[in-house]
Amino acid sequence: MNRFIKIYADSFQGLNKDVYIFAAMMLINRIGTLILPFLTLYITQELGWTTIDAGTGTMWFGLGSLAGALLGGVLTDKIGYYRTMAISLFSAGVFFYLLQFISEFYMFCGFLFVSSLLGDLIRPALWSGITYFTNKSNQTRAVSLLRMAFNAGIAIGPAIAGSLIEQYGYSLIFTIDGVTCIAAGIFLLVFVENKKEKQDEENKIEDRGISPYRDTLFMVFMGLNMVMLISFFQILFTVPLFMTEVLGYSEKEVGYFFTVNGLMILFIEMPLVYYMESYYSKFKSMMIGASLIGLSILIFIFPVRALDMIVFYTIFVSIGEIINFPFISSASMDRASKGNIGKYMSVNTVMFSLALIIAPKVGTLILAAYGYNILFIIMALLCAVSVLALYFMQSHFERK
Repeated sequence: MNRFIKIYADSFQGLNKDVYIFAAMMLINRIGTLILPFLTLYITQELGWTTIDAGTGTMWFGLGSLAGALLGGVLTDKIGYYRTMAISLFSAGVFFYLLQFISEFYMFCGFLFVSSLLGDLIRPALWSGITYFTNKSNQTRAVSLLRMAFNAGIAIGPAIAGSLIEQYGYSLIFTIDGVTCIAAGIFLLVFVENKKEKQDEENKIEDRGISPYRDTLFMVFMGLNMVMLISFFQILFTVPLFMTEVLGYSEKEVGYFFTVNGLMILFIEMPLVYYMESYYSKFKSMMIGASLIGLSILIFIFPVRALDMIVFYTIFVSIGEIINFPFISSASMDRASKGNIGKYMSVNTVMFSLALIIAPKVGTLILAAYGYNILFIIMALLCAVSVLALYFMQSHFERK
């Protein structure tokens, strides 16, 4: 226990205070992400549109997220992470607030697209900004700290939103979304230093490097991770179906599973990443994480008690995510040059978004055609392919 406490304390040591400021800013921003989990309910129940309309609206939100990730990378390299984050937070705040006044379908979809685009400009800029306040020894832990802030905000926000909607309706939720975005923007201007601008003035030189789209090895690396993520994101789509249809759990009990998953990430990610960073390379950590994700989904094909399945799946998939995800972002940062890190992190962000879009379609198609066992075997094989390919490309990638 003493060793664990020491590791836990040490995992937070050596990080620049500005990294904690970034984390606090994103916590404010993500606590205000209230409407997204209730978007389909708002469209169908409040606006009175159809389920198909709700699907169309969420599709436009997803497309806006992809567009924002791409444009955010370009803007970050053109005008810097600081200005890009400021534009994202203040403009997204305005559009999220205005959404409550839109009652025409096509205009609502357009506003959803623009709101999502503006909100996700920040993601490549955020990862780019972190590189100015970290070094190779603490970069991955800084990514983990930001992930903790994201997860904490997303865990707190929807819990608050449900109660507020019951008491005050949806209008207050849109207002809070807008206000928290703008509050995070003010927090940025007051507390975060524009370190890139100072360094560029001092160096009078900026290494633009090559485009990530011309970096073949990097694009292959992204593709391999996307294959693994398609398997991982079944946690949001086919795994809950399996829990209710096959294991007999209620929606409330499935919710408990997600709560435990979120709490594990919140409390053990930093010390676990610190431990992995101390003893393993980035690629080995990614391979271990992907292997655990593959093993977690294989558990569902074994004839064991339902509770044992859920316990082992939760432990394996949570630890696999914790070990794998921060190192993907950190390896992407290492691959980039100072002048094009925004574009590299944009591709990294798009890879996650594309996997989230592809995963439900692939998962449900396989499920409908072949059933749960074949689905879980295929998803585990996707993780195995990712692990083997990462093993063979490791030396080439790190040689740059």
